[in-house]
Amino acid sequence: MSVWRNLPVHRAVYGESGELVSVSVEVPAHELEELLEALAGARFPINPEIFHPHGAGPTLVEFPAYAGDLDEVRRVLAHHGFHANRLRISGILETLAQA
Repeated sequence: MSVWRNLPVHRAVYGESGELVSVSVEVPAHELEELLEALAGARFPINPEIFHPHGAGPTLVEFPAYAGDLDEVRRVLAHHGFHANRLRISGILETLAQA
């Protein structure tokens, strides 16, 4: 018998700033450096993972953030000319399950 079966299943991870979420942004390769500079301007550390496409297509940048920090992410992106509709937000556990 496994002890894991008796553990409660949590659908989210929470901290002082709310739920931990996964943020992803797709950009053309030529905008990647500018996106990374924009993210470096946030008031909290961002450690992005970068996924380059095989062949043509946009580059995907993903990083974790707390829900309470999403306005800050939107602010720094807008300041550098990136529209908020480029952001995709999902639960961090959903993202890990897909990996």
